[in-house]
Amino acid sequence: MLRGRKARVAKDRATRAANPFGYAGLVLALIAFIFDVFAIPGILGIVFGAIGLARAGQLTGSRVTGFGVSLAAIILGLAASGVLASHAAQLLG
Repeated sequence: MLRGRKARVAKDRATRAANPFGYAGLVLALIAFIFDVFAIPGILGIVFGAIGLARAGQLTGSRVTGFGVSLAAIILGLAASGVLASHAAQLLG
C-alpha cells in the first residue's frame, strides 16, 4: 500500500484519468483566480467543473470520482468571476 507523497500522486493521477473535465476545470479556475482576462478562464472553469460533476455522478461506484475537484473548480470559478465583476463595477460606477 502506498503512503505519503506517493499515495497522493497516485490518487491525483487516478482522478485525472477518471474525470479529466473536473481537473481541467480546476486548473482553469486557478488561472482565473490568479489573472482573469475578460472572465473567460473563470467561465470555462465553471463549465468544465459542471461537466466534471456530471461525470462524477456517473462514476459513483468507483473509488475515485473527482467530485471534490469538480466542486472546487466551480467554487473557484465563481469566486474569480465575482472578483472580476466587483472590479468592473468599481471601474464603471
